[in-house]
Amino acid sequence: MKQASVFSNDPWGRLHSLLEQKRYSKIYVVCDENTEKYCLPFFHSIVSFSYDSFCIPSGEQNKNLTQLELLAAQLIQKSVDRNSLLIALGGGVVCDLVNFCASVLLRGIDSVLIPTSLMAMCDAAIGGKTAVNLLNYKNQIGTFYSAQGILFDPIFLESLDERNLKNGFVEMVKHSLIESPPYIQDFLSLGWPVEKDLLKSLIKKSIRSKTEIIEQDPTELGLRKILNYGHTIGHAIESVCISRKEDILHGEAVAIGMVAESYISSKMFGWKNHIIEQISEYLKFFFPMNINIEGKETEIIDALSFDKKNEMGKIQFVLLEKPGSPVRDQKVSVELILGALNYVKNC
Repeated sequence: MKQASVFSNDPWGRLHSLLEQKRYSKIYVVCDENTEKYCLPFFHSIVSFSYDSFCIPSGEQNKNLTQLELLAAQLIQKSVDRNSLLIALGGGVVCDLVNFCASVLLRGIDSVLIPTSLMAMCDAAIGGKTAVNLLNYKNQIGTFYSAQGILFDPIFLESLDERNLKNGFVEMVKHSLIESPPYIQDFLSLGWPVEKDLLKSLIKKSIRSKTEIIEQDPTELGLRKILNYGHTIGHAIESVCISRKEDILHGEAVAIGMVAESYISSKMFGWKNHIIEQISEYLKFFFPMNINIEGKETEIIDALSFDKKNEMGKIQFVLLEKPGSPVRDQKVSVELILGALNYVKNC
């Protein structure tokens, strides 16, 4: 699967060049309630082409088949054809849902992703994964589908509040944990907030890290699985919170997941205590403010059985022999998972 072109230098000029080359019959832009308010006006001011726009409800709870069907129906009513272009203007939910829609509508139409959140810029928009949630479980239905381009403009980060900046920053921390010990030390030494130019530099490094992995394993048959570090327990926690209608962001759940899976790694591979303590102390800053996993342990264990990495009914984890040395397809006992959740509660 060919990876999407990244438009970071002269991004809007490259978008217009793509449109001149492709000569699309129609262009549709999809945003959510937030990006319609904060990002669509800038988009409208900088592009020179005509388009129809659609707005979907914001939030992970709306990344589902119902919204996919509604969007597809609206596009069909607006005479979408196979030479149309679908542009996602938004965060991870918008990019996931819109690119999934593009991959299946009329058996596939072109898409362009314009990530507007830090989470989408360094993770969700990169790599060609598309998905919607089902039965409150994360990303159960989806495809691998490469957009024609991914446009990066840091100006959109100015629309984000601190919570959403921290949400995306967690994925960058994850990249540092699976890559090399010096990389994670760079993060552990940072204060908050991160200076704007440094943040841009870290975003570019994070994109490079993820892209290098995906180019070797585009459809997650092996190496790419290491990008799921922190996500096995993180996704389970997120699924439980979605089912309970509790407010949690993806990065907040992954921060908890990385602490839990670092604890499991420390027990299975004999880490020195100061390593797990240092990582946990750092990641606590990114935990959700009002979420308590007390009393949710059984639901979390049940949700783990729906993780996409599972094989033959066995829960499979990505763990770290040490920071910078990920190992995939690791089986972990329920007792150790419960121990990890207990560790998180006492952080």
